[in-house]
Amino acid sequence: MKGLLHHLLGLSALAVLAASCANLPVTVVRPAIIRSHVGLDLVDNVAKYGGLTTIVLGNPFGGSDGQFGVIVTETIRQANFGQDLNFTTTPLPDDRSPYRLIILFNPAPKARPEKICVDLNQPTAPRQDSLSVMMVLCTSEYPVVSTTGRRGGVSGTDDPGFRSLLRSTTAELLPSKLYDINSPEHRRRS
Repeated sequence: MKGLLHHLLGLSALAVLAASCANLPVTVVRPAIIRSHVGLDLVDNVAKYGGLTTIVLGNPFGGSDGQFGVIVTETIRQANFGQDLNFTTTPLPDDRSPYRLIILFNPAPKARPEKICVDLNQPTAPRQDSLSVMMVLCTSEYPVVSTTGRRGGVSGTDDPGFRSLLRSTTAELLPSKLYDINSPEHRRRS
């Protein structure tokens, strides 16, 4: 009975918090595992090659696509807490990594994460009240994992909501071992 009471109090507190935050922009993240071998050691595999070629498509704010790509890669680099991943829009000539990260802003409903690894010409939608981003990690021409995030009220690259959207979406795509509930580190702390 005591456990039920705590559960109900917790749900009540969440309902009050949700009601007070109803007018704030919300990040919605939808992960999709495409290949069966995805796990936390995926990040280790990606990291062992050094730079992760990152292709940024669909600049929603105008301006230089090259500069936008640099802002995006610097922002997502801060999202991963378990590995030092070097996201780069300019890979070195001797880069041998089979992995690529493709980031598409404002993907249209017909944009397919399972197709973007071989066809970068995926449709985008006009920018509306929210900014959306689709991230797909590819190995050669095959998608490994994809995540889509959306956030309302994003006004530009300096907006904290822009950074929050990219960091949250990246953290879902490439999880950190520090936050793996099944990791030995987590079990020791619990």
